[in-house]
Amino acid sequence: MAMESSSTGAPTINIRNFYFTLEGRGSDEASALGEARIDSNLSIRDGEKLVVGSASLRDRAVILVLSAKVIN
Repeated sequence: MAMESSSTGAPTINIRNFYFTLEGRGSDEASALGEARIDSNLSIRDGEKLVVGSASLRDRAVILVLSAKVIN
């Protein structure tokens, strides 16, 4: 992860090899939803919301949204 300043003054956060995994377990194998994975390189500005990616767990959608806030 690295942070850089832009010409607009808002810092940008760069993240390489971001990896998110979600496992949907059930009480038995028939109700298990499986595993969803989202991996990406991303850049996000301070205060911005970013849709990183989407995946599915059986018949359900997973949408990963990140927001950034720089704290001094």
